[in-house]
Amino acid sequence: FGAGKASLDYKVFYGRVPMEIASGVGDFFNTQGLFAVPPGITKLIEPEVYGAALTWNTTLPGLRFGFYYSRLADFQGEGPLGALPIFPVNINLKHIDYTGVSAEYVSGNWTLTGEYLIDHGDVLITVPSFLAPPTRADYGNLRYYFSVARRLNEKFEVGTYFSHLHNRY
Repeated sequence: FGAGKASLDYKVFYGRVPMEIASGVGDFFNTQGLFAVPPGITKLIEPEVYGAALTWNTTLPGLRFGFYYSRLADFQGEGPLGALPIFPVNINLKHIDYTGVSAEYVSGNWTLTGEYLIDHGDVLITVPSFLAPPTRADYGNLRYYFSVARRLNEKFEVGTYFSHLHNRY
């Protein structure tokens, strides 16, 4: 035990995230049931993203813990309204906060990991005002996973995991 030195690694970041309509992000918006498909989402407004991550490398070799926080702000998708495709709809994820903790232990050929993540956001849905007023909703999930893996040789590794996702709203 305790053969190494403890250390802290940190990251602080800020920027914009480029996203394409023909991507998993576009599919996310298109599966919400608000957009007419086809054509689906026709415009994405890239979000600002900022946050920080801290990793504690303990004195026990192979054991580390992490904590992170990030926020996406003003992430928007626009397109024709599903129920009445002649009218536009805008989904604005005003913000989504991600907060998580993680643990990893690597010993020889074994790797054990786990992570716990909470995300929470504020969503604003806007259609033409004569159809409905802007609608605000909460968005959020709680998720976690645990995994174990064993390296068999240079080319092969086997493992298993358990994961859970719970919609909080």
